[in-house]
This record gives sequence, C-alpha cells and structure tokens, in this order.
Amino acid sequence: MTGRLLAVTGGHRVDMADFTAMLDAVCAERGWVWAHALQPEAQRWLREDLAGEWDAVLLHDIPGLRLARGRMPEPFGPSADQAAALLGLLRAGQGLVVTHHALAAWPAWDAWANAVGGRYLYAPGTLRGVEVPASGYRMAVHHVDVLAPSHPVCAGVEGFEVDDELYLCPVHEEDVQPLLATTASMDPSLFIDTVRVLTEGHEHACPPGP
Repeated sequence: MTGRLLAVTGGHRVDMADFTAMLDAVCAERGWVWAHALQPEAQRWLREDLAGEWDAVLLHDIPGLRLARGRMPEPFGPSADQAAALLGLLRAGQGLVVTHHALAAWPAWDAWANAVGGRYLYAPGTLRGVEVPASGYRMAVHHVDVLAPSHPVCAGVEGFEVDDELYLCPVHEEDVQPLLATTASMDPSLFIDTVRVLTEGHEHACPPGP
C-alpha cells in the first residue's frame, strides 16, 4: 500500500524549493505520495475524523505566533474548536513528525508543549507555570549519538556528523523517549537569543545533507 504524508508549513519562512525537493526525494525512495497544507487553512486537516487519512503528518509550521521584524512576538492560543480538534487527532493516534521551528508552535497553549515534549520560546514566557527565558539557537558541526538503536525510527541509523542548527530550549525529558543526542556544548553563552533574530536577521538554511 502506498504511504501518504501530509506536510504542513506556515508562520515561518521556509525555502519551499529545497523543502519540496527533499520531500519529493524521500517519498520517491519509499514509494510514498505527499501533499502540502499551509497554515492557517491547514488546521482543517488536523482533526479527529481525519486521523489515519495520512500515515504521517509532518509539521514544519508555527501556528499561534505572530512574527514580524522589529516587533516582539505575539503569541495566541487556538480557538476552542481548534484545540478540541487537535487533541482529538492526538487521542485518535495520528502520527506526527514535529520538525525544527515547529517546536515553537502554540506558545500560549501548554497542552501542545505537553503533546510534543517541549517548547521553543521566541520570547520569555511561562511553561507549566514556571517562568522561562527566551530560547536560543546556534549553527554548529556536531556529532549525534543514537540513544535507542532498537527503536523502529532508528533502524539502521548509526552515529553521524551534521552541520545544522542547535536549539537551547525546554524539553520535557521525563515525558519522552530520547532517540538521538548531540555531543555539542549547550553552554548558554554560545547561543543567540531568539529576540535578536527578529531585529538582526537569521542565517540561511542549514547546509545540504542527508
């Protein structure tokens, strides 16, 4: 049976040419098909009665956050209907792949951070009732270790080097099973405060790689 993937973007700049080329290549290798949905219209696909319509939903978006150069981020929560739809989708067992900046989604809604295992904060805020600073990022060549080689997601994967963006942000480690871990230093002094990103810009996408 042909696998089906729904890719969701919106709320953050994405190099769509590179992004779609990657999805084309990955899906072609596996004999899958994929479709693209853009926020906020994508929310209509993320509801319980459509669970299983896709074998996986790839979230590469930031709903719930207004971003504009020179202004502080403006978080907002989902509507009651959107929240119910998203929680229903999760209860129905729909598989989600939450990538990169999608960890910053719905910053005004702790239920989402609980669901995905953490949150990247574009500005200081609260998480589970605790005040937390803005998150940070940095580009680095670093080594990644496989922590759960017997997990299906890690099948055939060995430790590797990658030139990519590292995040310094809260992760609910007690609620998740870590699959990979970086050996890079997480010294806060090495990371750029995300508030600066809105006023000083952002590097280009990470270099090409597997």
